[in-house]
Amino acid sequence: MVATLAVCTVEEQRAIIRFLWLEGVKPREVHRRMLQQYGDACIGERRVYEWVDAFKNGRTSIHDDHDNARPHMAAATLDTIRRLRFQILQHPPYSSDLAPSDYHVVGPLKDALRGRRFGNDDEVEEAVHSWLKAQPKTFFSDGIKKLVQRCEKSIENKGDYVEK
Repeated sequence: MVATLAVCTVEEQRAIIRFLWLEGVKPREVHRRMLQQYGDACIGERRVYEWVDAFKNGRTSIHDDHDNARPHMAAATLDTIRRLRFQILQHPPYSSDLAPSDYHVVGPLKDALRGRRFGNDDEVEEAVHSWLKAQPKTFFSDGIKKLVQRCEKSIENKGDYVEK
């Protein structure tokens, strides 16, 4: 019996998807095989199909393309980082593990709105604003405080996901 790979990066899985697709393996089979190896750490079948489509359309990179900073802003930011002698940590451009909005706000908000029906966007916006206003004063600072622990955990995991 082969042990599952509990620790893996998303990029590693994307490379596997690309490799198997280039060998002619269908997306469903790619996902089935990856699921055997990665278990709960495996990306979803829908994402496998999305990446196969991207590779079919000429994509070769397995990395996210979320660096949309304007060049002049990036230069100013780097100057400030150097001036303040901050250390730049390598991490994915976006990580739900390190985005307080994702790990602290979205889950409880989804729970609060679950089962409700809205007739239009304005009703959704009003419900979200009401929910945000109803949160205790410490709600957002608690989320930011969790960020320190999550960053430390991400560093310990060498950038792998904090929560499995």
